[in-house]
Amino acid sequence: MSSRPLRLEVTVNSSDPRLLEGLDNWLQLGLISESHIRWVAKQYLTCRLPEPVTDTVLPRPSRDFTPEVVPSVLSTPVRQRNNFFSQAWQSFKDEISIRWWLFLGLFLVVASSGGMAATQWQRFPDALQYGILWSYTLIFWIVGFWANRQEGLRLTAQTLQTIALLLIPVNFWAMDGLGGNLLAWITVAISSISLTAIYFVYRQSSQSIFLFFNFIGLSYLHWGWEWKEYPAIAVYIGVIVTAIILRFFSRQQANTSPVKINRGFVIYALSVLLIRAIFIVNLPIQQLGLAIGVCGWLMQGASFGRQDTSYVRQGRQGGQGRDFTDSPIPIHQSPIPNILEIIGAILLFIAWLVCITETFPWQAMGVSLLGLYFFTQRLRRDWLRRDLFAIFIIGWQAHFLIGRLIPGEFKRDAIDLSIQITKSEAFPWTVYGITLFPYLIFFVWLTGWLYRQDKTKLALFGEWLTFALGMVMTLVSLSNPTGRSLNLFLSTCML
Repeated sequence: MSSRPLRLEVTVNSSDPRLLEGLDNWLQLGLISESHIRWVAKQYLTCRLPEPVTDTVLPRPSRDFTPEVVPSVLSTPVRQRNNFFSQAWQSFKDEISIRWWLFLGLFLVVASSGGMAATQWQRFPDALQYGILWSYTLIFWIVGFWANRQEGLRLTAQTLQTIALLLIPVNFWAMDGLGGNLLAWITVAISSISLTAIYFVYRQSSQSIFLFFNFIGLSYLHWGWEWKEYPAIAVYIGVIVTAIILRFFSRQQANTSPVKINRGFVIYALSVLLIRAIFIVNLPIQQLGLAIGVCGWLMQGASFGRQDTSYVRQGRQGGQGRDFTDSPIPIHQSPIPNILEIIGAILLFIAWLVCITETFPWQAMGVSLLGLYFFTQRLRRDWLRRDLFAIFIIGWQAHFLIGRLIPGEFKRDAIDLSIQITKSEAFPWTVYGITLFPYLIFFVWLTGWLYRQDKTKLALFGEWLTFALGMVMTLVSLSNPTGRSLNLFLSTCML
């Protein structure tokens, strides 16, 4: 006899007292495991307890408290201390106060100096004009490097060095507009070497050689944009190389690098490249749809070393000693990865929107595949209905994109053949009641996979989506007798 496991589905009333007796008998016979019984009890035999209503009791003051302190504590209104918004605002002010004033002071210095230079700007050559930007970048980095070695100036050092690093792509952008005289070439040589050295020194503290070449390479791609075809080529070179490095080569360093902001610098440099191509060079945005989509895909939380939940082995004292289980314990949760994922989803939608109107929508198809991967990763991590619904919509519209990617002559022959088979010359749209069945079958398989992952509620939601699509397909095919018969026959076979 084959030892292949047999899958049984039993429908019983959860309130029947004989259910526990039957589960115990199955456990004694070895037909079910103790962990499976716990899962059944947690899934179907539990309910949420009502939250207890307790009055807020102030702690009894210690004898060590002075009489002057106790009245001040007791006189604080309870409502004010329990106000969520006031606590959040106070925490926000405590968190950003120092950093906010640092950025504000630096901005005022740069703005005032820029305003002073603007009055006499035209009297200086291009190289000296760029020298102001380069000198500011160098000063920020030198002061930050010095402050980093002081005990009480670590936050100031981090702020100054971050500003200097963010100015590096802008410096290379400004170098591209310098003239071809000797002074300009000397300025470009000195500036490029010094700026590369700045990031190289920073790279030594993060142990990420791939991200170093990625960031510097994206900065150097700003050179040569006077050639007509080069901007689009530079953007796609930067996008492809960044995607390969962030998704494949630097993943092994994600858990060891002490400076997680490194990847943010790379995404920032790529964004500067895109902003220049779209808003300064005025490239048609339809040509950059896939590049925008890749930027959104890279902003997924996993790309930035997301660490929302740490998994700690918890010990539970049992009869045979200590039973260890892996249970997720939320240790550190930051809203930044969630914000980045929301921005990434918006960029994916914008990318799909700008290239969907193409006659040959290969970019829209690429963005759709990136969107499927994006929300599949979220579904496997969070198991939320909105991610499953996004996968359903993306896959559904991708079916029509595949039809537009088919060569014209072959597509016409296939449509004519399907119309002849279904005899739907008067109702050509009824063909969708049959052609969408491969996608419907795929989603039926997906809901089955969700059931095997013990995600019952999510799988039930997927079944409702499948049922709704099947009903729409049946309604579409009702006006054509042949299409209606084929639809009902295929629906019966699938069920």
